[in-house]
Amino acid sequence: MVSGCKEDVSQSAYKVLVEKYSPGIVKVCIRYMIDKEHAKDVLQDSLIKNYSEY
Repeated sequence: MVSGCKEDVSQSAYKVLVEKYSPGIVKVCIRYMIDKEHAKDVLQDSLIKNYSEY
């Protein structure tokens, strides 16, 4: 799946990764942060950083 993201010009593979793993990642973030909105911001920041690095 990750290699598909690197090869996929339309980013559809990356979209699948985000949709599949975001709910689990945000749950982990919420465990460490009391504010749910802050946890969502951390998730978004990490996804943006990940996307820009590939």
